[in-house]
Parts: sequence; structure tokens; C-alpha cells
Amino acid sequence: MKALINEPKKKNGQKTKLQALLAKISRAEIESKLNVECIRNDFDRELWKKFDASKKLQKDIEALNNSTEYGSDEIGIYQWIRMSYTLPDELQNDTEGHDSLDRYMAEQWLHYDRDSNALFLYQGETIVINKDGDIFLVDQPGSGEVIIGHDEYKDEEKRNKLIEKWMEDQGYFPGVFTEDNYGNVFHVKTQIKVNK
Repeated sequence: MKALINEPKKKNGQKTKLQALLAKISRAEIESKLNVECIRNDFDRELWKKFDASKKLQKDIEALNNSTEYGSDEIGIYQWIRMSYTLPDELQNDTEGHDSLDRYMAEQWLHYDRDSNALFLYQGETIVINKDGDIFLVDQPGSGEVIIGHDEYKDEEKRNKLIEKWMEDQGYFPGVFTEDNYGNVFHVKTQIKVNK
């Protein structure tokens, strides 16, 4: 096929018949992809109206924002819920419906996992307290810089004060988390309670 593509042009500068046909194939492939994309956008627009109107789906999104369930994976720490919402029956076994729901959620910075019917909200950059007590600013798992060493504090109250001071000094307030030996992730409240 490569020899056909490199077939020399005719002497008068016109393309050979094979070059012209290859150009037509290329244009047709591009037009086909654009047509599919336009139809997919129409599909999304229609389905997203149903998503916006679904009280069950909107309730799931609200529940995610209030969830106290956390986990971590290769992307980072996330909040999650098991969704009660399911796609309409005619779309249950259709990849396009699930892909559209994923695109809808991505527009809201959320991630939909079809296999587990779960909704995730990744936390972005976080402060993580490891099992040794070192405190890291982490932007992705396995990375990060120690911001407070385990030898800088003796108890939780002092640790929390140091974390709060670091955040105030930086003017930046990411979520604070710890993970146990089993991979369970827990949100850590560092603010000092004020008794009234």
C-alpha cells in the first residue's frame, strides 16, 4: 500500500487516480467522525435534560458532596457513594448511555464508574498523614513533600495545630486525610473546637 501512496504525480502536476481515491477515503473518514460526533452531541443534549430533571440523580450528586466515605486509587483520594440512580431501561445495556452519564458527571468534576455503579469526587491535592506520622502535601499517590515531620509533635492536638498553621501560612486549605494499614481512608478534622 505504501508504494501506492508514493506513486508519482502525473507530469502536468495532477494527482494520479490512486492518490485522488486515497484523498477521498481520508475526507470520508473525517466526515464520518464529525457526523458521529454531531449525533453524539444531540444524544447527550437530550439525555442530559433527563439527568437534570431526575430527582434521584440530583439527590445522588448531593449525597456525594456530603459523603463521609473516602477511598484512594492511582489517581488520588476521593469521596464516593453507591448510586441509587440507574439509566432508563432502554439504555441499561447500551454503552452510549453509560458514556453519556460519564460525560455528564465529568462536566461537574465527578466520575461515574459503571461497573460498581458508584460516583466519585476526587479531592485533588491533599494533606496526608502516613502511618509513621509524617505529614505530606500530596498531588498524586506516591508523591509529595514532607511538610511536618513526625518528630515535630507529640500528640494529635499539637499535630493539628501545626497543620492548621501550615495552611494559614500558605493561604491554602486542602483536605487532610490518613490511611490505615488496610487502605481505608479517613478524613481528619484539624480545626480546634471552640467552646462557647
